[in-house]
Amino acid sequence: MPTVSVVLPTYNREATIVRSVKSVLAQSYADLELIVVDNGSVDHTHELLSAIDDKRMRIVLCNKERGACAARNAGIEAAIGQFIAFQDSDDEWDKDKLQLQMNAFEENVDCVFCNAYRVFEGKGYGAKMVPERIPEYPSRDLLQSHSLVSTQTLIVRTKCLNEERFDTKMPRLQDYDLVIRLAEKYRFRYVDRSLVNVYTQIDSISTDPNKAIIACKRMIEKYPQVMHRNKAAYQNMLTIISVAGKQRGEPEKEAEEALKSLGGPSTSGLVHKVKTICKLLFHGGINNVRQAFAIKRKLRNK
Repeated sequence: MPTVSVVLPTYNREATIVRSVKSVLAQSYADLELIVVDNGSVDHTHELLSAIDDKRMRIVLCNKERGACAARNAGIEAAIGQFIAFQDSDDEWDKDKLQLQMNAFEENVDCVFCNAYRVFEGKGYGAKMVPERIPEYPSRDLLQSHSLVSTQTLIVRTKCLNEERFDTKMPRLQDYDLVIRLAEKYRFRYVDRSLVNVYTQIDSISTDPNKAIIACKRMIEKYPQVMHRNKAAYQNMLTIISVAGKQRGEPEKEAEEALKSLGGPSTSGLVHKVKTICKLLFHGGINNVRQAFAIKRKLRNK
């Protein structure tokens, strides 16, 4: 049974860290090590971790907060397992998560991810993170055109992460950014089970529209070949930027700036189409939404 190294970064999560850690240590797949990277917490997180008596858990202390990507990379450096999984300090795993995903590895499969259930704390409802059925062996283009993989749902062969690490300059969508690179080189398999409860906190970076805009613009700049080859990936970036821009009150402006960043002869036409999509999406009415998605489909197929 190969060892799985679970990397869990944390910063000031005294209210949720014990739940998160215990859901890893309670796995039916027993051959694991848990590496908790305490990213300079100043609350009671470290004391709570120190009280957990399990020889499979190690704590890596950072002197100051360096961000979740740097913390995950530090955990990868410390890992000794043949496989690496990731957990977040406010989320919870199903007890059979590791077992079911490890069962899905084959000789030519390097990355396995599952579905998850996003819980909106304080709102009393949630939703699957991968809402539609996708192929068991998703293609490179599908993985790059949609943000399907969250870090908590992913297990990767360690050799893959020796080549690709988290980008510490990404303020958000770090998992999407990593998957874009992994999908270029490695084969993925999908387990169609919701095996993680992902709790969205009020202070979560996944709710910050400014960071979403910065992250998407950075990915457009980092991966021009992917964006030109895969129009659906480019369109998804623009949609994320537009939705985040809507939260800031300026969806068309943000999308237009991102479109111009790629340049090329098709840019001006795309600017007009995406501005039209923004107007249709954000000015109400089911017919407007249908028209917007019809335009998006045409863009993908060009």
